[in-house]
Amino acid sequence: MHAGLFVDADLNGDGSVTVNDLLIVIAQWGTEGPLGDVTRDDLVNIEDLLMVISRWGFCD
Repeated sequence: MHAGLFVDADLNGDGSVTVNDLLIVIAQWGTEGPLGDVTRDDLVNIEDLLMVISRWGFCD
């Protein structure tokens, strides 16, 4: 895989998509929280949660 595939869901910038990124989405749930808005639709919701889960793992 290429690094770019995971970068948008690596919310804390630690090089992997893990529970820590999921917790950011949960903490910003229902807000316009720019960090948790993975899909960039101006709302942190189920779509962002699913995006983080679908990109789970290490960034190469």
